[in-house]
Amino acid sequence: MIYNLERALQEEFQKREIIGMEKGMEKGMLEAKLEIARKLINKGRKVDEIIEITGLSEEEILKLQVN
Repeated sequence: MIYNLERALQEEFQKREIIGMEKGMEKGMLEAKLEIARKLINKGRKVDEIIEITGLSEEEILKLQVN
């Protein structure tokens, strides 16, 4: 019985660890896209081009232009 509990806890820990790593990777990828978009904005690229290059939404890019 204790073995089953330990195994279940270990499996749950591993699942949560994987979920945490995936969320971290997603956040990192978003930050990279935002940084690329900022650089493209500073170079005067059009919003449509930035959308195509980064995959960000128009709303996200317009927010960057304001800031």
